[in-house]
Amino acid sequence: MAHAETHHGASQGVEPEAIHAGHVMKITAVTFLLMAIVVVAGFQIAHGAFRESTIATTQVTGYPKLRATQEQGLQKISEYGVVSAEAGRYRIPVDRAIDLMVNEAAAARASD
Repeated sequence: MAHAETHHGASQGVEPEAIHAGHVMKITAVTFLLMAIVVVAGFQIAHGAFRESTIATTQVTGYPKLRATQEQGLQKISEYGVVSAEAGRYRIPVDRAIDLMVNEAAAARASD
């Protein structure tokens, strides 16, 4: 036998491949789908753990910077103070400013 071909046209010693492209595509699609599910689940778990740690931390610390900032703000709106002495600008409490505005508006209305 000079040439090694059988009656089917294939070479001796070589088996025909039985994997079809459709099977490979299905396996690839399923693999990508499973990987996507695992990634999404991982992000969800990580996000939940982050939220839990954030809540636990804020319960322990109580946002000290926020509390200090709020106290400073309340102090500024409830006390008298100098904003700019050169410009003649001073700070008065909000309640006092409201009273002054109401009295000024009432006086303007009475003069009309």
